[in-house]
Amino acid sequence: RGGITPQSDRSMVAAYADGGLNWSGPLPGRPDDLAGVAVSYTRFGRDFQESTGPDGVATAETTLELTYRAQMTRWLALQADLQFLFNPAVNPSSGTRETATILGLRAELTF
Repeated sequence: RGGITPQSDRSMVAAYADGGLNWSGPLPGRPDDLAGVAVSYTRFGRDFQESTGPDGVATAETTLELTYRAQMTRWLALQADLQFLFNPAVNPSSGTRETATILGLRAELTF
């Protein structure tokens, strides 16, 4: 999936693309589980870059996402999610661009 704008001078995001793969039943004996990997790329528009100053925002950033959804019972599933955000905006405390790591856990109840 992707998108691009011909008016990158006015848009916060000038171009975006993402894609991913899911694997059903990745572990023996767990046919209802799901593992996934995805990548996204965002290129920021020129005016947005200029409005944040020379050290504010990167020209682009890339995200790598890994996820695993475990079907615990027929009514409960837990999904862990790990994301790495490469070249994000500047960290104000250090003044540098640092890869961000995001960890999440979601619970799904079906009733």
